[in-house]
Amino acid sequence: RYKLITILSIILPAAFVSVSVLNYRSAKEAMKKEITESSLPLLRDNIYSEIQSDILPALNISSAMANDHFLIQWARDGEKDLEAILSYLERIQRQYGYFSTFFVSDATQIYYHFSGINKTISPEDPHDVWYYDFVNSGKEYSLDVDNDEVRDNTLTIFINYRLVDRDGNFLGVTGVGIEMNSFSRFLEQQQEKYKRTIFLTDTSGIIQAHSDISLIEQVSIYDLPDIK
Repeated sequence: RYKLITILSIILPAAFVSVSVLNYRSAKEAMKKEITESSLPLLRDNIYSEIQSDILPALNISSAMANDHFLIQWARDGEKDLEAILSYLERIQRQYGYFSTFFVSDATQIYYHFSGINKTISPEDPHDVWYYDFVNSGKEYSLDVDNDEVRDNTLTIFINYRLVDRDGNFLGVTGVGIEMNSFSRFLEQQQEKYKRTIFLTDTSGIIQAHSDISLIEQVSIYDLPDIK
């Protein structure tokens, strides 16, 4: 009897511990599956909709600029009236409050900014690589995080749109810029609302937008301890 009691005293706790471990692992896997396949995707879609609602107006304005008859005709006519293009860009900037409005001519390589002629771009200038990369990509539009040289190298989200005439001739790139500080504050508000850390990355995992500006274009999600 004593041997039986001793054996049961060993087996029962061991069995209890084993069952508890199995239940814990099973519950943990079920919770992980529910979070990764249900809760987070739904939350991500909600947050994405919020981000879209913030970015969409700028996309629409950039698209309207790329289809504006005045801008197309002005570029086709040889960019003769400087005051006309500057007034056009300044009016859009003032009306919608964007940090930057611009047009880069493919014919002359001149970067027109609402505050004046910024520069003549060059493939040898590292600051101008964005233009040639975008043109060669063949995309209709793109969002690009870069420093705005005209405005004290302020970190900016640029929305670039191709300007093409009716015959399909490429004329240049136009669009608007959103100050990153402003967008970061928007992300911070969403973080408080959803109680989550929110950020955007490019396809290689480099952070492109975050409430902490020091991480932008400096950190990859593959280097973050909790995410890699």
